Amino acid sequence: MIRLIGDRKAMTGHLTEVIIALSKHDVRFIICGGWAVVMQGVRRMTMDLDLSVDMEPDNLRRFLDALKELNLTPGAPIPAESILDEKLRQFIVREKNAAVFSFIDSDNPYRQVDVMLTDEGAYDRLILESDVVRIGGYPVRIVSKKGLIHMKEQLRHPREKDLQDIRELRKLSSSDNG
Repeated sequence: MIRLIGDRKAMTGHLTEVIIALSKHDVRFIICGGWAVVMQGVRRMTMDLDLSVDMEPDNLRRFLDALKELNLTPGAPIPAESILDEKLRQFIVREKNAAVFSFIDSDNPYRQVDVMLTDEGAYDRLILESDVVRIGGYPVRIVSKKGLIHMKEQLRHPREKDLQDIRELRKLSSSDNG
């Protein structure tokens, strides 16, 4: 179910800048991970921006154009365009054990965007469990509370913060329904 949950002002400047740039480039993406948890009402710290991006080639090109304008480059020593190659993405997940493809700002280590590469973070799956918020005047999708709980329950090795997120999201979900 998709529902508009309001205009969120909890995002820091550089994250808002990334979201607006992606929106201006008509990139199809969903905020997941820590920022989605925060935007769903959980108080916790997070730095990087985790995204599920529609892996359709034209959408990925727009995504790369937006990141290039923001001076965000791959964190690993491989070309940004590598993300366009589905077989290479699968190789990165399988052989390098990577769940994300990271883009960083070498001048600002807090400015990092991680793109989900695994099936659990697939855009087509997460869009069914997303809410819409407004950021910088743009409608932006974030993973719903239910979707976040499901994602975190599927982690092979959940960290303490993941378990805490699940508890807090469940509390918020029950207060929404009661």
